[in-house]
Amino acid sequence: MGLDDLRLWFQQVAALQNPIRREFHLFSLLSGCRPMALMEARLEHLDLRRRRELHIPRPKGGADRAFDIPLSRQMILCLTRAIRFGRFVFPFESGHLAEQKEDRNVLGKWGNDLRQTFRTLATAAGVSEFDARLLMNHAIPGVNAGYISRHKLLEDHLRIQQQAISATMWRSGRPHCQE
Repeated sequence: MGLDDLRLWFQQVAALQNPIRREFHLFSLLSGCRPMALMEARLEHLDLRRRRELHIPRPKGGADRAFDIPLSRQMILCLTRAIRFGRFVFPFESGHLAEQKEDRNVLGKWGNDLRQTFRTLATAAGVSEFDARLLMNHAIPGVNAGYISRHKLLEDHLRIQQQAISATMWRSGRPHCQE
């Protein structure tokens, strides 16, 4: 999706009956995280007070690829609404969200569609390709990648980039809402 597509998507996600699924899809869009990794996120992986991040311990590639997602204001509000329901960040009947698919007539974009949208809208928000790759936990090509201390960029720089992406999405998709 591009910026012009967000308003319809926000209307569709708001119409979902299940509040956990609503927040899951919204957070998927705001984070660009792979859906399977988010489905396993637990409350102990979440730090809303000190570091304002969600730790993803076993993403695609396993524990060696574990990373932290810096949280924007919109992401924190989304997570705050979701965690009211249990010990997983996105709890469901079996203890955690077991399925993230929706009927395409109900919600036109979900799953990896939202990951691709995140990458597209990161560019629209003025976020560099390098920073977008770090936020999405993609490998950084080239010899210089080994010199980057991702965790040192997390607290300020990457959180600012994450906020820029979230704000761009929010303004385009929810023009009458407060940031």
